[in-house]
Amino acid sequence: MKFGRRLGLFLVGAFFGVLLAGVFFQDRLHLFTSWLPNNRVLLRLQMNEALYTPEALCQLQCLGLDTADVSTVKSQGDVRFRESHTRTDPKVYVVDQRLNDELVRMTFIAGDSTTTLSEVAKPYVAVHCDCGEEKSSF
Repeated sequence: MKFGRRLGLFLVGAFFGVLLAGVFFQDRLHLFTSWLPNNRVLLRLQMNEALYTPEALCQLQCLGLDTADVSTVKSQGDVRFRESHTRTDPKVYVVDQRLNDELVRMTFIAGDSTTTLSEVAKPYVAVHCDCGEEKSSF
């Protein structure tokens, strides 16, 4: 049998093997991707105790979001590593997620045992919230 035919049969068999493994183990497919950086950060954010700053709670209320939306962002979000501070202690992660057809950006401070939501924003929508701003009394 020529090499080309053997290679073709091997590739067909490998394709069907991967397809069958995907069908049989579809409830455990996250094990294949859990080592990727985005998934590791999201898992860390989910596992730690969740805390909220007063400014973040105010911003959530102002933007019409709640803590269930925060859980969605922590489980399905896209970590923006360029805007995150991963070499500081505690680490600061910026996570984007599309909620209700709008992009929501949340900033988390990840300590050893807690994750604190510090800021919530909709980057492409102009929304003014009076949260955490000091007002001068001249």
